[in-house]
Amino acid sequence: MAKGLDFSVCALQAAGEVMSRLGASFGVPEFYLRKIRGAGAKAEESLAHALRAGATIASGSDLLGPMQIYRAKELELQARVMGPLGAIVAATKTNAELIGRDKDLGTLKAGKPADLILVDGDPLKDITMLQQCQEKIVLIMQGGRMHKNFSEKPTPQRKEEMTMKCFLLPNGFGRVVFPWLMCLLLIVALGGQADGADRRKTLVVVSVRETVTLDPQVSLDGQSPLVWRGVYEPLLGLKGDSLEIIPGLAEKWDVADDGKTYTFYLQKGVKFHDGSPFTAESVKFTLERSRALKKAGSYVLDPVQEIKVLDDHTVRIILNNPVRSFLSAMAGMYSPSWALKPQWVKEHEIMIEKEGQKTGDWGEKYLYDHMLGTGPYKFVRWDHGQQIILERFEDYWKGWEDRHFDRIIIKYIQEPATANLMLQRGEADIAIGLTDQMKNDLEKMSAQGVAVYRHPSLETYYIGLNCKKGPTADVRVRKAIAHAFPYPKYVKENLQGNAKQMIGFIPSTFPGYNPEIPVYPYDLDQARKLLTEAGYPNGGFTIKYVWETGYEWKRPVAEVLQQNLKQLGIQMTIQELNNAAFNALLSNPDSAEHAYGVVWWPFVDSPVDYFWSMCHKDAQAAGGWNWVYYDNPEVNRRIDSIESILDDREWYANVTRLQQILYEEVPYLCLYEADYRIPHRQNLHGFYYNGLYTDTLPFYEMWKE
Repeated sequence: MAKGLDFSVCALQAAGEVMSRLGASFGVPEFYLRKIRGAGAKAEESLAHALRAGATIASGSDLLGPMQIYRAKELELQARVMGPLGAIVAATKTNAELIGRDKDLGTLKAGKPADLILVDGDPLKDITMLQQCQEKIVLIMQGGRMHKNFSEKPTPQRKEEMTMKCFLLPNGFGRVVFPWLMCLLLIVALGGQADGADRRKTLVVVSVRETVTLDPQVSLDGQSPLVWRGVYEPLLGLKGDSLEIIPGLAEKWDVADDGKTYTFYLQKGVKFHDGSPFTAESVKFTLERSRALKKAGSYVLDPVQEIKVLDDHTVRIILNNPVRSFLSAMAGMYSPSWALKPQWVKEHEIMIEKEGQKTGDWGEKYLYDHMLGTGPYKFVRWDHGQQIILERFEDYWKGWEDRHFDRIIIKYIQEPATANLMLQRGEADIAIGLTDQMKNDLEKMSAQGVAVYRHPSLETYYIGLNCKKGPTADVRVRKAIAHAFPYPKYVKENLQGNAKQMIGFIPSTFPGYNPEIPVYPYDLDQARKLLTEAGYPNGGFTIKYVWETGYEWKRPVAEVLQQNLKQLGIQMTIQELNNAAFNALLSNPDSAEHAYGVVWWPFVDSPVDYFWSMCHKDAQAAGGWNWVYYDNPEVNRRIDSIESILDDREWYANVTRLQQILYEEVPYLCLYEADYRIPHRQNLHGFYYNGLYTDTLPFYEMWKE
């Protein structure tokens, strides 16, 4: 046992007085009850000490993955980490080394003994673990299952108290009280389960990718819009799975003949979640905030000359020049029009230093983890590393007459295998981020209550190569690397035909696609010639590839490329990072690595989104997603003008020329485009895929049988 670990953590996110009361009713000795009641204050210190000392942790917890074994190297507690579970999650996500993954406890017991056994509170699932490890029983109870032991709806203060509570039992306690513990667990588990009607009113989404920010105007990441879509609403919407524009917060709109003046007539009776009215001033403020922050989708507002409030429900936007996709930009998932309440933002603004001057932050720090929108669901809380909870807004302007969910729970599960298991067991209704192989397997298992939704997508997959520094700054090296990837073979063998090789820079189903754009064939001899021209006849250098947790597809493409580059004398290291570390590394030009995986989908019905976000100079660093730091003046100029070209033939020629330049200069390897597939329980209905809303869900339209 690790030095300093005097007790084993027994229960987290449940109140000590209730557990001790239940324990007393089962005849647990008073000595142990005193330990339970008094151990909470010591739990974090004890566990942190154990982790620092190198304790091995085996986990059956959904938060860490089934039967995973971690070795904590070191632990630095952050201000937001509360309680032992937070400490464990912090350690395993940031400072721990994965030393094994076992499918059953037999291997664990025989070959990899653990100091702590963590269980997620499902005694039926984990009874084998408990039976085999009675000497070291450690049980983590999920808070939601204990709430009903207090009341139907604990107050926020009470919930906070419950979250902070924990319990410790002496080592070896499991052998003494194992029969009692099993009975107690069964009572708690059964007593804490919602009835069938409640389950039908709650949607549980499991995602392997945690949201980056709750602010809908500062990020182009792929996981945050899932939450935005439930709480916030843009001016316009999209009809089902099509790109057809439909009313949103604007019930109708007019476009002047010159294509430069847009007048939006807003829905009446719309309220923010605090009960205040949504007005034209809200629209103006929201758009002005996006323009000021200059992040994410703000570039679509660059042509805006003026925003006028005509009355409480009418707003006019005047552009300097026509923009082909302006209406689409007011509807997509990175739209700058997600409505914000002006006063709420201003109340939480802080002063920051920017370019040597003091200025307001437009509430950016506060909006990172707070939300106040007009959408069907209001934000309840974000338990970092665990879940986000939304509850229905009773005064939602569209009403609640049809079948709708009362509650949305988005659980963040780092391991795809755990998320897959939760879906199959019915603990989750839909799963985001499962591996391609898992989706293949689930498509064959429909009889077990799981279906896989499939739809042609606008998603394209790339490997980005740093164009600013290192060996990949030489275009000949980038071309050599492009010749080292076996595109058709990878699609056929690794993706089992569930994709097709990209031709050009944009998907084949999108406006501007040109099948005549050339592609790089797999040709190691040509790669060697190019490397020789660049001064690397035998390779002899190392590049680094990074990918972020939750985007599992990025690992196998790297491994294939790694093996082929080795034949050219190039070493490529591969490193997995969490989302925050990945974004921080690449958005800094000084620390950006040589290569990384990229998946892109648009938020407007124009290829300008692919070109600008990934290739424009202004999209470098925090401005967008051009983290290869590619900069070509002709490309920048053509991207800037593309949306103001109203003649279709001229527009198509411009899009084609852009793709030809990107082929010649290879800032990215264009790998493949794939169907969108998402596994879900068969009793879940109302879901559809829209290419401008990838990896989000139409929560308001979904329901369960």
